[in-house]
Amino acid sequence: MNQKLGFKIFMPVLLLLVTLYSNKAEGQISLSLPTRLACSPDTLIVPVNTTNFWDVTKFSLVFTYDPTLLTFDSIELQNRIFRAQPVTSVASTGQVTLNWDYPGTSLKFGDGWLVYLHFTLKQPGIAALNWDAAQTSIMKSGIGETLSLNDGSVTISTKNIKYTLEQLVAGCLGDDKGRYAAHITAGNPPYSINWNGGFMNPGTDTVVFGLREGEHKVSILDAKGCRYNDTYFVRITPAPHVEASMDEDFDTVYVENPKIQFLSNISELIADGEPIASWQWNFGEPDSSKSIEMSPAHIFTSANEKFEAGQGDYQVKLWTISNNGCDTTILLSVPIKKPEVTVPTVITPNGDGYNDILVITVDNKSAVSQPKLLRYYERMELAIYNRHGRKVFESNDYQNDWDGAGVSDGTYFFALRCFGRFHEEKFKGSILVIRGSN
Repeated sequence: MNQKLGFKIFMPVLLLLVTLYSNKAEGQISLSLPTRLACSPDTLIVPVNTTNFWDVTKFSLVFTYDPTLLTFDSIELQNRIFRAQPVTSVASTGQVTLNWDYPGTSLKFGDGWLVYLHFTLKQPGIAALNWDAAQTSIMKSGIGETLSLNDGSVTISTKNIKYTLEQLVAGCLGDDKGRYAAHITAGNPPYSINWNGGFMNPGTDTVVFGLREGEHKVSILDAKGCRYNDTYFVRITPAPHVEASMDEDFDTVYVENPKIQFLSNISELIADGEPIASWQWNFGEPDSSKSIEMSPAHIFTSANEKFEAGQGDYQVKLWTISNNGCDTTILLSVPIKKPEVTVPTVITPNGDGYNDILVITVDNKSAVSQPKLLRYYERMELAIYNRHGRKVFESNDYQNDWDGAGVSDGTYFFALRCFGRFHEEKFKGSILVIRGSN
């Protein structure tokens, strides 16, 4: 029962669609040329409009134009139906003929723009676009159709608009606050302005807001169809040219001595006259630690907590703003690490400049590139003993400066205590002192 009901509903709909298609196909074909306003010496695009263009197997469309006012340039085929067999154009002085003939195929186009014709405007005047009814024909299966032909015209004016473009507001990098105005001093009002970006206040298009830096296009159309295409460049007010970094020996937050010296060029910029109004460092700590120093030194009190939680770095920001309201933010990623201490097992204090001193290194750095040990811990205590247990060297603040003075060649033992902000670490081992001969 449901199937029969569905069939009853479907049949009227199908009949309606067939009826509509039949009416379309049986309607009289009409061809129209537009009535336009244009300006010399622009290029004019003339669309050929059609309705009820169904089941066409061949056509020849002929119309005339005023060659003193117009020059035919080319035909533009935008419809995909002409890909297999394009429309050809034959142009003589004052006449254009469009031909299409593709045996075994019929066009089911319907309504719309059939083709576009390109003309060059030569001088002011009214150029008639008239169909040649005697030569224009459309065939359906070898039978000619009765056509409705609608002529058109182009009223050509001379461009005489005068205008200037002015930037009213510069804005800042990335904030899309640029503003431009068009000042029209002569022409044929009213005008329509397309800024190709930004936005306008309701009711007026002479001022555009919300522009980003760079080159933009503008198009002005007057009442006589004259179009003026131009470009304009939106400048921005530069943000402060601030640079930020860390001391080259202080580019990592070490857990046991988490002090970093930050650097900036703010003082130099101010001395050079750059209008920097304010600045602030944010060190990315849970307590929201901040500083308004130009090059602050900061102790990261949450370093151990973050390291234990597996967080690998701090995101430090330097924000600056200029007197004109443009700001910039620099982001520094500062890694967090625990020191990995290495004590040499051999020194050769023979005066050759190589391995003469006991240099404790961290993170596998070379003895040459190794900065002061205070970089990693707040203090290091080092004691060295001979094989009888007698202390031969002691320092409460070791600075990589023991050269084996006062001891003979042989094996010695060390005890190293590293005092950090959160922990104390101890290291023990042996050191072989070998002087040999110079």
